[in-house]
Amino acid sequence: MRTLTLSIPVMAGLLLSLAGTDAAAQNLYRCPGPLKADGSNSQVLQDRPCTGVPSRLGAYGGTPSRSTFGAGHSGTLAKAPEHLAYLSRACVELNEAIRTGPTRGLHASTLSELHANYQRQCSEDDREARMKAYETQQRAADLRRQQKQLEQAQRREAVNEASRCTELARLVADKRRRYDSLTPGQRDDAGRFEQRYQERCVARRT
Repeated sequence: MRTLTLSIPVMAGLLLSLAGTDAAAQNLYRCPGPLKADGSNSQVLQDRPCTGVPSRLGAYGGTPSRSTFGAGHSGTLAKAPEHLAYLSRACVELNEAIRTGPTRGLHASTLSELHANYQRQCSEDDREARMKAYETQQRAADLRRQQKQLEQAQRREAVNEASRCTELARLVADKRRRYDSLTPGQRDDAGRFEQRYQERCVARRT
């Protein structure tokens, strides 16, 4: 399973982008974490207030405000890429965070870091997914082309068969008119023409 490593601002942006509605979103709290190797303090995000120390509420849940993410955002949601279905789950989530970020008001710096993380951690997965999507599109195009060629061949054959039936009908009618003057052999031929016409043309129409 692919695991993404994200900084706290980018993780916040990702959580916001994955929240489908205001009701589904939640507030996150920044709380003191374990000391780093260099002795400096670290911070962690959690969904409940910090224990024993003042907590700082992170503005990562709910609908983003204008002041939280900077001035303005695009109101047009970009179309999901066709290769999305072939990405790993982790890369899908990051891809969607980038795609929906502008309409959710994510700051440009957060989006830039999301792009950098995607390039670093999903570039190979993205390349393979695009190749699979392209191959799928090519197979579908080939099938459509083959189906079109088959339909064209069937239409040509139908036209040719109608022409042959028209000619058979003319010959049958002609022999019927001259039946009394035909020799026994010609009458046998006329009977075979009649049978062919009935089987090939009349029976198919019924």
